[in-house]
Amino acid sequence: MEAFVKIREKKPAADDAAPPRLHSIHEACETALRGHVTAKRRCFVTGAPGVGKSYIVRRVMPNAIEIQTEHMRSKSNFLALLKNTDKDVFVEDYDEAPLLKRLVDDVSNGMEITRGAFVATSKQYALYAGFENVHINKPSAADLFDARGGPDECPGGGFRAPRQRERARLLQLL
Repeated sequence: MEAFVKIREKKPAADDAAPPRLHSIHEACETALRGHVTAKRRCFVTGAPGVGKSYIVRRVMPNAIEIQTEHMRSKSNFLALLKNTDKDVFVEDYDEAPLLKRLVDDVSNGMEITRGAFVATSKQYALYAGFENVHINKPSAADLFDARGGPDECPGGGFRAPRQRERARLLQLL
């Protein structure tokens, strides 16, 4: 009997090429987190509000699952479903919700949520057994200036001054 459906692998088209990776001011932090996630470790990403913790976690772990307080309710089977998967999971601002804080405590004490990486973000530096830390410092004006990429042409027309002269002037103001 012949099959009704034939499955063929899609041939990659020229349009399917990966888009160029954007530069980030947090390359070192992203590289460190990527190493921990690849090794399926438990990790904290810490830093002041607004430094880019969530951005970095979502950039490094685009297919990860976020555990929220609703998943921690007693009637939810969400954690049981994750237990036998290799999915990476993350928790945002774990220290602001008691249920998430308890989950991080349980993971630190050996409870396995998933066979993948477990990442939690926090505003405060955290010391838990079995967790690595990636701390994101608030960037200085010079860091932001150096991260500027692209051509020297301004979006509205005209040209910028040479970068070295502009950077020196900025550093004098600081």
